[in-house]
Amino acid sequence: MKSRWLYIALQVVVSFGIVTVLGVGSAACDGGGVSDEDGQNVSDFLVGADADASSVIPAGQFGEIIAHSKVDYAEDIHGSGNLVFVTGKESGLHVFDVSDPKNPVKLATLPMTKAWDVIADGTRAWVTDYSGGLHAVDASDPNNIQVVGTYTNGNEIIALGQMGTDRVVVGGGDGVAKGWFEIIDVTTPTPKLVGNRAVVDVESDGAAASLAAADGFVYFGQADGTLRIFDATNPSNITQVGTYFNQGTLGHEPWGLGITIAGDHLFYSDWGAGVITLDISSPTSPQEVSVFAEGGYAFYDSYFHDERLYIALDGGLGVLDMNNPAQPSLIGGSYLSTKAGAALDDAPHGVWVHNGVAWVSDNKAGMLVGVAVP
Repeated sequence: MKSRWLYIALQVVVSFGIVTVLGVGSAACDGGGVSDEDGQNVSDFLVGADADASSVIPAGQFGEIIAHSKVDYAEDIHGSGNLVFVTGKESGLHVFDVSDPKNPVKLATLPMTKAWDVIADGTRAWVTDYSGGLHAVDASDPNNIQVVGTYTNGNEIIALGQMGTDRVVVGGGDGVAKGWFEIIDVTTPTPKLVGNRAVVDVESDGAAASLAAADGFVYFGQADGTLRIFDATNPSNITQVGTYFNQGTLGHEPWGLGITIAGDHLFYSDWGAGVITLDISSPTSPQEVSVFAEGGYAFYDSYFHDERLYIALDGGLGVLDMNNPAQPSLIGGSYLSTKAGAALDDAPHGVWVHNGVAWVSDNKAGMLVGVAVP
């Protein structure tokens, strides 16, 4: 879920250095009342946990835009419970409470260099901030959301993935041939580097455009569209064990922008080739199950929930029925618009789903958009 120009412009010297980090805090939610930047009271919000069934507000008809909020250059999105974290490439990290999905409340905006990818876990979040490093965010107190730790390694950090509950994997590259990723332990007050791997592709762009991890394996979405699979069960000796590549169609360059894993299936959002479903039951030999590329759009990212795959593409939001992964079908027969009244084309770069609402980071409109998907 990256803008194409970045990988042309990246000039990174790949050197794995010593990191300096502060701890990640965790405190109980404080009900004190203050106002956010829009003048709305942010006390007594249900954050970091799912509302029970009796408190879930009906969202709306399928495909209906029920809410939107300004986020300049919205890039990535992730959430936990009723907290939604949205990165803005030129405006930092934006944190929303969506306990009332028709009236999302902005709790905080944290300025950053160039906020890119985000992962939320409970009331914590991690954000890649390009030259600013990797930030740890504590949102346990909705009235005092703050960066509590920053990890730097001398490189420009872009891609981000989660490895269980105690580690994250980060990556980047120089936009020419050299890519890299690092495995970081985030459980201690001083997060530490536990493993790293250089990725050198002399024929193409080796930079990391997306990352994910499962069962000790790291899945590395390369800027040229190659998916590389690494055995990282021993972080001090990470080895490549598999690859996958789809050339796509003429005129649509492959570019590995998003990776979503659900059980034995990996969903690869390849900018030019479409959304590719792979069977990764044997990580050393990934098998193509299906390719969905309806409309010939650029595909950015996806989110899997309840046998549906929600896909972000520049044609809008797609909701795929994945009960048969070999034959994904578009629910409703067409993509859903995320324009929210903006006089711009659809351009969702990220999507996250909660309580029947698909929350979308629309890059062109510069908005967080809520679309009903009951």
